[in-house]
Amino acid sequence: MKSDENRFGKTLAIKGFIDLIFSLISLLIIVITIIGSLGSILNPTTNKLSYLFSLIMPILFFINFILLIYRFGRQKFNNKLTYIHIILLLLIGKDLINLPFSGSKEIEEEKGLSIFSYNVRSFNYYNKEPLSILGVINEVNEKSPDIVCLQEYLEFNDTTKINFHKRIMTTYPYKFYDIKGHNAQASGGLILYSKYPIIDGGVLEYENSTIAIFTDIKYKTDTLRVINTHLQSTKFNQTSLNYLKSGRSLDNKNDRKYLNNIFSEIYSSAGLRVKQVELINKNVEYSEYPTIICGDFNENNFSYIYNEITKKTKDAYKEVGKGYVSTYKGLYNLFRIDHIFYTNHIQGIKYKSPSLPYSDHNPVLFNFLIK
Repeated sequence: MKSDENRFGKTLAIKGFIDLIFSLISLLIIVITIIGSLGSILNPTTNKLSYLFSLIMPILFFINFILLIYRFGRQKFNNKLTYIHIILLLLIGKDLINLPFSGSKEIEEEKGLSIFSYNVRSFNYYNKEPLSILGVINEVNEKSPDIVCLQEYLEFNDTTKINFHKRIMTTYPYKFYDIKGHNAQASGGLILYSKYPIIDGGVLEYENSTIAIFTDIKYKTDTLRVINTHLQSTKFNQTSLNYLKSGRSLDNKNDRKYLNNIFSEIYSSAGLRVKQVELINKNVEYSEYPTIICGDFNENNFSYIYNEITKKTKDAYKEVGKGYVSTYKGLYNLFRIDHIFYTNHIQGIKYKSPSLPYSDHNPVLFNFLIK
């Protein structure tokens, strides 16, 4: 009997110790999540920790969910930590996942216009992969959107390579672009194609770098402004993540330097995007036309930059998108950093982000009406 009681007591002690460890983990994750949630209202140039945690909010969502499942499994229903996990999941979830019955009521697509935004990663020209230009051309021809906005577009000087423009110019006779020479073989940048006349256009620059192009497109009796943008890259990619996961010793001077460079790039690029978004917001504010902003923002929807844009615009995904959407394929395919925003006098109809094999991003397709 005594041995059974001792065994039972040891089991309870072990379970109690495990519960304590998980409670401490829960408390830590809750604190990190709350700090990260403040990243949407705190400027990253002066609040680095909240910005850093805001970057991983999708990951924190799933960690909170796993910890909640554990607490349910241990029947810890009437517990403060359990309640906090539930509240955080609801708050994060509403910005991360659009339920099938959420968003605006869909209208017949044929009644509106459509825009296709895609970071094509230079058609894989600089990667050790086959050129994806023909695949992108086929996708554009199949979807047949009214407006096509491409980021990291590449134009080849080699006449033996496929020419994107020549393949689609019959369908899209109007274009506006800002393309600069990369090297002797190719030039790249931002480009917009339209089925309808472009009556005006311009370039937005910050510190001598193009961050966006804007075009005014005539459609029937209306004029629509479209801003195609590619904000400063975060420069945190799968290679950076693999380095952090490798668990290398920080006793090594080179490793410490590399780690410092990773975080330095994250913070400095965020500061640049804050300034870049200010320029875009001013363009939107001064525009006399209904405006769509699309492109690769290198920011998720929990960031300060995202919050600044949506103060005067609507997120197409939040309005008419469904389910969980990620547009960047790296970093566990968890992040939506390619967005489409729109101003008043535009009504969203449908939002899609199909998974395509031609880039490390997925495109975004948005159907809409001009009211």
